[in-house]
Amino acid sequence: MPALNAVRTANAAFKPPYTPVAIFVGGTSGIGQGLAEAFARHTRGNAHIILIGRNRAAAEAIIAQFPRPTGSATYTHEFVQCDVSRMKNIESVTKELVARVPKINFLFMSPGIMTMKGRDETEEGIDTKLAIHYYSRWKFINGLAPALVKAQEAGEDAKVLSVLAAGKGGEINLNDLGLKNTFSLTNAALSAPTYNDLMLQDYSKKYPGLTFVHSYPGFVRSSLMSSSDSTILKVASPVLLSLFRPFSTSIQDCGEYMLYGLLSNKAGFYRVGSQGEDLGMKRYFGSEEARKKLVDSGVGVPIPRVDSGVSVPISKDMDYYLDTATFKVEDTLYKVAKYHFLKSQDFFVAKFAECKSEDEIICLEDVSKDDFRIFLKLLYPLSIMTTQTFENEEWIVVLKLSTQWKMFDIRNLAIRQLDVAKIDPIDRIILAQKHSIPRWLSSSLISVIRREDSLSIAEAEKLGFDLALKICRVRDSSRILPDVLDDHAWSSAVSVEFQEELRLPALSAIERVVRARENGVFEFLRASYVDLVERPEALSDDEAMKLGCETTVRICRVREQRIARNLSMLGSMNLVDNELQVELSTTTSLSAIERVVMSRGNIAEWLQRSLVEAAQRRQLSSDEVESLGKGTTMRLYRVREAISNTQWDTKPLGVCQVVVDKEFSNEIRTVRNGAQGYSGAEEASAVDENAEEIELVESIYSTPKHQSSVKGWGKHY
Repeated sequence: MPALNAVRTANAAFKPPYTPVAIFVGGTSGIGQGLAEAFARHTRGNAHIILIGRNRAAAEAIIAQFPRPTGSATYTHEFVQCDVSRMKNIESVTKELVARVPKINFLFMSPGIMTMKGRDETEEGIDTKLAIHYYSRWKFINGLAPALVKAQEAGEDAKVLSVLAAGKGGEINLNDLGLKNTFSLTNAALSAPTYNDLMLQDYSKKYPGLTFVHSYPGFVRSSLMSSSDSTILKVASPVLLSLFRPFSTSIQDCGEYMLYGLLSNKAGFYRVGSQGEDLGMKRYFGSEEARKKLVDSGVGVPIPRVDSGVSVPISKDMDYYLDTATFKVEDTLYKVAKYHFLKSQDFFVAKFAECKSEDEIICLEDVSKDDFRIFLKLLYPLSIMTTQTFENEEWIVVLKLSTQWKMFDIRNLAIRQLDVAKIDPIDRIILAQKHSIPRWLSSSLISVIRREDSLSIAEAEKLGFDLALKICRVRDSSRILPDVLDDHAWSSAVSVEFQEELRLPALSAIERVVRARENGVFEFLRASYVDLVERPEALSDDEAMKLGCETTVRICRVREQRIARNLSMLGSMNLVDNELQVELSTTTSLSAIERVVMSRGNIAEWLQRSLVEAAQRRQLSSDEVESLGKGTTMRLYRVREAISNTQWDTKPLGVCQVVVDKEFSNEIRTVRNGAQGYSGAEEASAVDENAEEIELVESIYSTPKHQSSVKGWGKHY
């Protein structure tokens, strides 16, 4: 028997050159869980892993512990819900999987039940214990065989493992296959392993390129007994597990052994023991006659029982006898009732009309599977509390899809829920424009205009700079700047807002003069001369050489006059203009905006002074905004906000509403036009609390004195 370390080493060597697809029936607990975890660990999560079972929460917890896939490729780890004691459920699941999974490399089956009951028939006429231990496995192989064959034809692994009790079976009654008449717990326990042997052996003959393994896991410390319907077994479970612990195996170690037993065998039929060792035909109770009779009898594909009796007329409740539809979103299938989707005006009605059969799968583009699942959670809640726990993000998804598919009732429900939600006004403006909700746009614009904080660059990028600049213009229209404000305050505000742009190499005053002469810009040259005049230290010999004799003499004369007369900077500027007028007259005067553009990436002192002058401007033309760029223009507005707050928060809401309606008429009109395609009841029901005030303000605003639209920075509301 191989040692556990050797088994782990062998499993770790499994590195397929393809992306394996592995299905684990019963993979949400016990041995199936151990197998799934071992497979995920040795593939490093780089596999498409599907857990099939009843417990979604358990499956999600197991999947969450899988290693995260490496590399750029995407891998899916998912759960498919199925009660495997019902063959109709298995048929539905296998059809779904074959439809969406291109191939299957590994099929692991380990569902189990421990019960003290006698024969317990399902509505399909088969015993529950045999259904889980035998019939379900035949049904899964039968349904998934085409996908296994595709993997084999591609030169990849195609292997099946049935974990039950290889070597622990007994003789079977060929005259009572299925134990209709001779059922007992002992007969069921002995027959199921032999049924598995015969079934897998038969499939190995039908598909000689595939691998079929029947294994015996031994005594495993799982939850099988504790989850039994037998009180005796539940009570005895902890005692027995403790007593036999030295002789038992954990689900993790068992998973390694069972995985080894499958990976180490090639095409054909095999039986392996609790440590993955080859059992050969030890305690094999099958025969060619038994195999043929089992297959020919149809025991492998049971047909639901139909009781004999008098026929009773059956009617359909037309409200609750529902047609279903199957949707494919990305790599996932969803089968739900049609009725909600039939309420869509155009989209789904057209989709259903295109279907050639009721079973046809409808592929949905332009929607993610995560968003679609949120939408289904609303339409078909899994519990009574589902929609009560919806987050804002989920309602936004519902709003998006209901708008996209014109499902009016659901759209209006989402709008009502989000009406009272705490959503940042910036985000609400974006939602209003994207999903055509006029009242959100108007009210959120008012909130942003009236708020204390200025628009950030990040917010402007979210809104789009065109709309952000319009908001800034409206906010600025109510700004009252102080009558007396020194340049230091402006320079400080500019330094804070444009600190990245102003990180340029520092130049001396004399170097700036030389650069200004080269550029031939009047404002730059004059400012550089003023800096020389204002500085405390005298001109050096090297600086005099660079300036030239005549200019040096003139600068010295201006410096002497400034000191003698104790002049301010403005006085120094006037002296420079008079003394150096000949040289200055040969330069070109540029606007503050032009100087900002020229000084970018050039000289920090020039850029800062130009930005200060631009920020002090009361109005910018559209050409100037284009020259500066919308981002720089936004920052100039922010400089003005740092100097003085707006006055909008002191104005009545009615005034704000009128201004928003006037200044943002194009945006509001666009949203209203978009909303015309949806139910008008919800929008019409919104009552404007400021209606009377707005009517009064509009009557004043419509007089000739106020008819002109307010534009630029220089108008006040």
